[in-house]
Amino acid sequence: MPWYLNPNIYNKLPVYQNPELYLFIFKLAATAIFAFYLWKQGVSRRRLMAITYIFFYGAFMTVMLFMHNTVILGLRIFEQTSDNFTYDFHLYSLILLGSILFLQGISLLRSALVLKAEDENGRGQALRANWIILAVTIPLIPIQFFGIVLTVFSLLNLAVIKLLLQSSAISKQANTENTFLPVSSLGFDK
Repeated sequence: MPWYLNPNIYNKLPVYQNPELYLFIFKLAATAIFAFYLWKQGVSRRRLMAITYIFFYGAFMTVMLFMHNTVILGLRIFEQTSDNFTYDFHLYSLILLGSILFLQGISLLRSALVLKAEDENGRGQALRANWIILAVTIPLIPIQFFGIVLTVFSLLNLAVIKLLLQSSAISKQANTENTFLPVSSLGFDK
């Protein structure tokens, strides 16, 4: 087995040599760059916080679960002493779980980009991805601590979407209802 796939190797490493730290720094840097571009567009603070958190959570899910699938497959391939690769239900379920959550992370990233373009359809995409994540992770709570972490993050993401993005959509709708069209645009001036 290659040294980088051995999970016990990370227990003895100093923090600055742990690859998870650098992945986390990468996710924070990507989120900061995304937030900077949102800020440059003049997005309101409330909307900026909401879209940035959705982007961060999407990046978190995507990177983390891509690595999950890579490590699971790598351990299975390189752990075998002989040439026989065993495909069983355990491997299938771990890869399926990682793939479903990975795709929801990509959906969250897409919804953040759609919201960045001021399209309110991104809100529905983010809600759908969060509900799917919750449907997958809540049953994991008794089995693994990781289920608690993703459930808490998803509930926080739902709160952000409901509280911060809903009020901005309501205020945008109120602003459009108060605008009047000139009579010439209705075609009555002919």
